[in-house]
Parts: sequence; C-alpha cells; structure tokens
Amino acid sequence: AQELIAGVFNDKFELYMTENLRPEMMKENLEPARKKIHELFMDNVMEQAPGYQTLKKKTSDNIIPTPMGVIRSLQIVAESRSEHVICVDIGGATTDIFSYILDQYYRTVSANYGMSYSISNVMKDCGFNNLKHLLPVDLGLNEIRNYIANKMLYPTFNPTNSWQIAIEHALAVKAIQMSKTQHLEMNFNRRQIGFLDKLKQTERGLEKLREAFYVSESKEAGKFSLEDINIMIGAGGVLAHTQNPLQALIIIYKGLQPLGITEIWRDKNFISPHLGKLSAVNEQLAKKKLENDCYEKLAIIIRPMSAKWKKNTNVMNVKIDEKEIKLKVGDLVYLENKNQQKRNFKLKMSKGFFINKSDTEYGFTSNLPILIDCMENSNFQDLQNVLHYFDFSKDKMQVEPDFLEFIPTEKIKFGKEIMKISLSYNGDILVKKGDRVTPDTLIGENKYDPPKIYVISLFDKTYLKLTPSNLEESLRIKVGDEVKLGQRIVEVGRKNLIE
Repeated sequence: AQELIAGVFNDKFELYMTENLRPEMMKENLEPARKKIHELFMDNVMEQAPGYQTLKKKTSDNIIPTPMGVIRSLQIVAESRSEHVICVDIGGATTDIFSYILDQYYRTVSANYGMSYSISNVMKDCGFNNLKHLLPVDLGLNEIRNYIANKMLYPTFNPTNSWQIAIEHALAVKAIQMSKTQHLEMNFNRRQIGFLDKLKQTERGLEKLREAFYVSESKEAGKFSLEDINIMIGAGGVLAHTQNPLQALIIIYKGLQPLGITEIWRDKNFISPHLGKLSAVNEQLAKKKLENDCYEKLAIIIRPMSAKWKKNTNVMNVKIDEKEIKLKVGDLVYLENKNQQKRNFKLKMSKGFFINKSDTEYGFTSNLPILIDCMENSNFQDLQNVLHYFDFSKDKMQVEPDFLEFIPTEKIKFGKEIMKISLSYNGDILVKKGDRVTPDTLIGENKYDPPKIYVISLFDKTYLKLTPSNLEESLRIKVGDEVKLGQRIVEVGRKNLIE
C-alpha cells in the first residue's frame, strides 16, 4: 500500500515510510516505527526546546528524551534481577508508566494526568467519591476542590501544610491508578481462560480474583498475572519530596496496587533518566549509582488475594525468625526494621487465600520493612492509624489561604482616569464629558448592525460554465455593490442563472 499512501499524502504532508507494524497476524515489528518516531521527535520537538542548541554544543554524545533515559535505567534493574518490573513517573502534566514484562519493554503516557497543569482533570476523571477514602475525613469537599483548582491555576505552588500535601498525595494515587489501567489496556490483552484452566482455578478459588494478561496468545510464556510483577518503582517530584519515606510508600502502593509479594522502590532524587543516559557511556558506573544513589528500597508489600473477604476469617500465619503472628481479614500490620537486619519470613496461607498461582506456603529473606494488608480495601484512616505517616498536629487545617501569599497582587491605583470613547460605526454616545459613571452605566450604543461583506466564489458552480473570459460580461454586479436577497448576480445565456 506504500505507493497508494504516498499518492494520497506526499504533496501535503511530510511523509516517512517504515516497515509494517504487523507483517503477520501473530508477529509484531514495532522497532522501525519507534526509531523513526524518536528521530522525528528529536528533530522537530527537541530542536525547538529552550536551551537545547546551547546544550548540544556542550555535549559530546547524543541527547535523549527523559522517557528513553527511564527505560534504560529500568532495563538495567530488570535484567540484573531477572524479574518483572513496573515503574511510574508522575509529573506536572503527564504520568508515564514503564514496564519490563516477559523480556519486553512497554511504555504509555497518560497525557491528562499530572500534579499541577492536569490536576483538575485527575479529579474530574476519578470523581470525588473515589477520592475521599484516600483523604482525612475532616477535609471538606469545597476546600479540596478549591485547592485543586488553585493548584492548576498556579502550578508552581509547592505545598508545605500537611493537609495540602494529603490532598496532593490522594490525587497522585488516582493519577497513577488510572494511568496503570491505560498502560495495561494499551499494551496487553486480558487472558481468555479455557474451560479446564477455569475449572482448576474455581477449585482453588482463584477464578474471580486473578487478572491474567497475555502478550502473544500462541506462546504459553506470553501469559502473566499482576502478582507476577516483583518490583514496583515510583519516580517524580511528588514522590521525591514527600515528608517521609512512608508517604512515598503509600502513594506507590495504593497507586500501582500490587498483589502477592512486591518490593516497592522510589527514585529518591529523580535521577534515573540521567543515569539511563550514563549507561550508554559507562554501564557499570550507571548500575552502581542506580543501586547506591538513585533507587531507595522502601518496603515489601504482602497483599493476599481472595474471592471472599469475610470479617475475622483467618488469612495467613506469618513466621518471622522464631516469632509467629496470625492475621485475619481486617488486619493491617507494619513490621519495621530500623536496624536493617536480615529476617526470615515464612507464610502459610489459610483456605481461600493466595499469595501466588501455586504455593500455599512461601518463604523469603529480606532486610526491608514489611507491610501486610489483609483488609479488603484499606482507606486513609486505616493506614494512618498503623503507620502515622502524617503529623497534622503541626499545621492548621487550612488548604486555601497560602495561595493568597503566593499569588502576586497588583496595587490599586488612585486618581483620575481619562477614557476616550468611540464606536466602531455610527451610533449614539449617551454620556458627556464630566459625567460620573458606574460599572452598569450604558455609555454608547449602535442600534443597527453594519452591512456585512461577503466573498462569493462562482467557479465551483460547474453548471454555469464560467470561464475567465466570459465572467466579466456575465456578472450583473461589481465589487462593492450592496446586494439584496433574491437579486440576480450572474447570467450566462438564458438558462444558467444564479441569485
């Protein structure tokens, strides 16, 4: 079809041809198109970015966009750990989701979800009813709406009040949730479970609770489930600048909603894009700095799965070294590890609860804190009661007044002002010099609309058979004439008339 496409688009558009995205029904070939899109982005977008030309003169290597840098950093982590990884980068206007699943990299950009320019759109799309369970109950609806609208109008405002920060964190959670949904829908397909698989899952109680996806239906290895994602990483200003690491942990946890056993990391200084670029120059140095200076391992989340969440039902027994605890539905436990000592964990799942596809018992060793959530849907107050990750006692419960100090004010001018009044066409001025007027005083009026000018094209009327040579003798009007409705303006012979 390339010849046909070229014939349609070549004259009016800058056209580039690449290889077919899907040369066969079961085969994708995305790389040539990705490469060309990247080249066009660098040539047409980055070349016009402020300071880019100066930067080019100071660098000896290629400059890459931020998402490309994040993907390279993600690649280093995923390949060194041989695990499935998902990463979120939440900015002011957009939220990017990156994943490394089944040895492939995927990326989506949610262009309307961000923490400043797009913050009102996050609230619009998620709805207040879906937001309030992530907020302190003391905050009123109007306060929350006003704060969000003010933040959109003044996107460089940085909150310092804990109540304001709680609102931003709740919006960050919803932005990540909606962006993750888009990422999965755009890159993967939900698995169509066959009868025998469905029967086996029903016996174990998994059918109603497992979301399975596939990349290529023809390959068994192409299937994965959400509990197969081992590491979840958060990046962006709202995560780098939290009051404490626990706040970042909860944003990533509630936003990406892990299942099973998952490590939660954050890019604490938001330098993963830079280190992704460094990896092209010195991969070992980039890897070392990613591990030591960039990624902060916050905790391990243990989130069991079940089709039924009946209150006080046994969920699991957890053995920590020699200590054992029993957890029921409704329990939320945070196991700190201030000394970062390695601890041995053994999980034994109760009937109807699962941690992965196959194991009812599971063991691992880690020096990270552990958050075990056995609640059907934990809310802000549940998490605050256990983690105490917000200290509201230091701040007044106000979210709007700080904007008044941030917004530059204009001084009121006093004195006489001279106003010159004129109308665009003939009419009446209703005041005279020296009159006192108020904002609702009618100063002047035009009672009638002015004549309107129309440009009439006649050459699209093929039945008139007009040519440049017979046009002048066929016209019954000239430029500048005032034409009335129904007036004859062209006459070519006796049969071809237009009014």
